[in-house]
Amino acid sequence: MKNDPNWEKKLEDEWGRALVHESGHALMAVLQGIVCHGIYFLKDGKKACALINPLPQPSEYSRKHYLFLAAGSAAEQITLGDQDYVASKSDRLLYGNHTAPSFEESVREACAILLGNARHLMRLVSTMKENIRQADYNFSHLPERDVYIDGVLKKPAVLLSDKE
Repeated sequence: MKNDPNWEKKLEDEWGRALVHESGHALMAVLQGIVCHGIYFLKDGKKACALINPLPQPSEYSRKHYLFLAAGSAAEQITLGDQDYVASKSDRLLYGNHTAPSFEESVREACAILLGNARHLMRLVSTMKENIRQADYNFSHLPERDVYIDGVLKKPAVLLSDKE
């Protein structure tokens, strides 16, 4: 199966945008000094997520938190030429604070930062794709890790480890 071009197309069609989006969050976290524990596939929600320590209350967000939230959309804008507004809904919701910059303003700033690190961004995406290929395109074959997400112990699949 590893050499089947149909699987490669399916990977790109179904997961390409999500891998770019989460790579943007992960890279921005590192660039802003936010600890990132890697990118995981949450089996129960069938979605990818960059895992960081819990964010503070929205009233305590600083510039780095807003940049982190906008970075997924910024990575999509840089890499794919547009943003998936539905996929960034949860990121946008956290901008409800009256002192928050506009989401689009943060996306523009995040784009400028990520453009200077585009090679790193693409390396993260390609590493995840390679990890999925090595698992024979089957997310259940990826290694799992015990992590707490929202206070609940889960066993998501590792798309990109904190070391990678």
